[in-house]
Amino acid sequence: ATAVSLRAIAREMGMSAPGLYSYFANYEALITALMVDAFNSMADALEAARDAREAGDHVGRFQAVVNSYRQWALAHRYEYLLIFGAPNINASIETVATAAKRNWRVILGVLSAAADDGRLRIPTHFDEPSPVYEQIQKEWLALYGIAVSLPVLHTAVKVWGMFHGFVMLELTQRQPEMLRQAYELELQLLIKELGLMAGSQ
Repeated sequence: ATAVSLRAIAREMGMSAPGLYSYFANYEALITALMVDAFNSMADALEAARDAREAGDHVGRFQAVVNSYRQWALAHRYEYLLIFGAPNINASIETVATAAKRNWRVILGVLSAAADDGRLRIPTHFDEPSPVYEQIQKEWLALYGIAVSLPVLHTAVKVWGMFHGFVMLELTQRQPEMLRQAYELELQLLIKELGLMAGSQ
């Protein structure tokens, strides 16, 4: 992202730099637009993967969404690194959050549906107070407008943290086959750990 130059883009497009400023007020506005576009593209992929499975197929929907997340990242390397790996970018948080929440709604929706159907194993430690996740719950409600139970929120963050880590390793390391095999194994182990099953028989 730090290599993006409005003047260079204008030159590539055969425009003057002032002409480009008619579309983007500044560098931050352009970066914000790129991030919004990337988040929406990812959300389109996740929603399509989810909707390709029956609503009651909780394990199928979960696996499809997680696989789609990884596949989108590998196919859109620079967009993924822009939205998750570019620190110190002064993009509009509110504008980006509107697009980002579409992605969170997919995974949260899949997990919430499984929990509501009694097909998601709820961690027992949520019998105790969890100040950290209670704060995240409040922030997500304010930022994304998403209301979700603490167990589902915890599970979603755990899932994202795990597979975001695998994706970043695949994008930045030199052992793609080993990482792919590790990813596939961990996905199956996680499905068992979460007790994910299809809907009521």
